[in-house]
Amino acid sequence: MISVAMILTGSSVWTMKDGTPHPTGFWAEEFVKPHQTFTAAGFDVTVSTPLGRTPTADPLSFNLGYNNNDENVVDSFKQYLDALRDRLENATPIAGLDPGALDVVFVVGGHGPMQDLAVDPDISGLFNAVLDDPSKILAAVCHGPTSFLSAHRPDGTAGT
Repeated sequence: MISVAMILTGSSVWTMKDGTPHPTGFWAEEFVKPHQTFTAAGFDVTVSTPLGRTPTADPLSFNLGYNNNDENVVDSFKQYLDALRDRLENATPIAGLDPGALDVVFVVGGHGPMQDLAVDPDISGLFNAVLDDPSKILAAVCHGPTSFLSAHRPDGTAGT
């Protein structure tokens, strides 16, 4: 069975340049649709965050204007996330992932990754292991690639 780690931000606040906090999290659609696709394909999906923090959806990702003004879309995202509440509340810490057991690492977007995944100390080893194995896939969507800023080789060089 194909094993996928979906990496989500554990941050619910994004600190702006002036120091003010801004509510954030992962972008609902950028988690829900890939999760639906992975599970429909029969993949084993692990939800993972820095330190195993419970991820939260960015409140803005439920705004009608970002969802084709369709309340049904927003409701479907909320219902899907509610059905996965236990899995989200029991996220695996990034440091607890075994890269050898994974086929795919997928980093979910939203503004939250810029707060924590861009500086996460545990993500580098995971990414290096995945990138060193040509049979594995590392992918990210939207702001998820900011997590690549955390990746480096033991000698300090960029790993991505």
